[in-house]
Amino acid sequence: LLELTMNNLNFSIHSGRVAASDPCYDDPHVFPAKTGAWTASLQLNSEGRIAELFAYAEGSEFHDLKPIDLDFGVDSGQFGLFDDEIYISGTDFGEPGFYNDCCQLTIEHPYYGVVDCKGIVTSSGWGDGCYNAFGSFIDGVLHSFKIVFIEEGDL
Repeated sequence: LLELTMNNLNFSIHSGRVAASDPCYDDPHVFPAKTGAWTASLQLNSEGRIAELFAYAEGSEFHDLKPIDLDFGVDSGQFGLFDDEIYISGTDFGEPGFYNDCCQLTIEHPYYGVVDCKGIVTSSGWGDGCYNAFGSFIDGVLHSFKIVFIEEGDL
């Protein structure tokens, strides 16, 4: 099912906190995160839909990813990882601000992008729903993250 990987989408985490969320939400999941450079990659399925988003801090790897026991919901058809300092809720599509910036990146091909050099946003494969996420934490600090929008067995 997974056909193509888009690599080397680079962003930075400066605040030491990462928001993992649909950018339309007022209360994202926020985790302590390794500061510095992060890299994201996307797995696309054979139809070109984004199936998975991976992101990791420089010098970290995806080994030891464990399920994160939280609901990662999507209501605007998009999801991202953002430095918490840029995650500003309360704006609508078409209004200047964080949410509109995200929408402008995901509304048309290639359906993803780097937000203000401090986050990655992507369309969420099948769209709205609840998705499984995995993380690698060292001493309670997030070093890598994966969310699966389309499972290998999904049609």
